[in-house]
Amino acid sequence: MAKVDIVAIAEDDTVLLFNAIGIKTYTIKEKVALEKKIAELALEKCKIIYLSESLYELVPEVIEKYELESYPIIIPLPLKETKESVGIKQIKKNVEKAIGFDIL
Repeated sequence: MAKVDIVAIAEDDTVLLFNAIGIKTYTIKEKVALEKKIAELALEKCKIIYLSESLYELVPEVIEKYELESYPIIIPLPLKETKESVGIKQIKKNVEKAIGFDIL
């Protein structure tokens, strides 16, 4: 299997648009399958994993496990419009962590 640096994972085919820009995509619906795929990607040295927000919220223990590691970076992907989504909250948290205060 070829090495993949960036992956996008969602529970439906909305993630398939990422194929157009060269990002490998997976459609996964179950928690166990998602945990297995993330572990597999981490072993393959995948650098960035985008997860749909609903999947991101499904595996907080996996997110926490890799949070202190350099890779993979797991990023929530807001695919459906919501008022204050977990993706936006995580972006605010990362900006605040990077520059010391919230600018959003």
